[in-house]
Formats: sequence, C-alpha cells, structure tokens
Amino acid sequence: MLTAATLIIVKTRMSQYVMDDLSTRLEDESNLYQRVEQVRRLQSEQTAQLIANQPSLKALMSTNDRLTVQDASEAILNSSGADCWCWKTQPVRCLPSTPVQRTSPLLR
Repeated sequence: MLTAATLIIVKTRMSQYVMDDLSTRLEDESNLYQRVEQVRRLQSEQTAQLIANQPSLKALMSTNDRLTVQDASEAILNSSGADCWCWKTQPVRCLPSTPVQRTSPLLR
C-alpha cells in the first residue's frame, strides 16, 4: 500500500514537472520565433528601401510606361531574389511584373 501511494505521488510530481518544462520550452520557442520574424520583416523593409532608392529604378519608374517598366524590371527582379513585383506609380496604379520561375536551391 505504501509503495502504491509513493508511486502515485512520484507520478503526479513527474507529470507536473514535465508539463512545466514543456510549457517553458514552448514559451521560449515562441519568443524566439517572434524575434526571428521581427528581424526578417526589418530586413525585408530595408531591402525594399535599398531597391527603391536605386537611381536606375527611379529613372525607370519616371517613364510611367507599363511595357517599359515590365521589360526593364526583369533584371531588378532577378537580382532581388523575389518571386514577383508590383510597381506603384504616380498617379497610383499597379504595374505587375512577370513572375520569375525559380527552382528550389535544394533541387539544384
């Protein structure tokens, strides 16, 4: 009887320990994921700003010609690593570029 009671107490404490440990680890992983996501967003914003401030892009966008923008944007699209672009012009209209077909780096 004493052995059964001891086993029940040990089982209860171990279950609580495991749940506490799991909860702590999940919270830590969630915090880490949030930090990584913040850095990724910041890097994306900085990349967009760098690309937007290129003189060649500014000259290209000043043409306000859809076909010119689509033809000339292919080089910028390829060098950026993005899958597609949407160019916003003045007056505001969206000039989508043609999507780039890429293979996964793992398949190369």
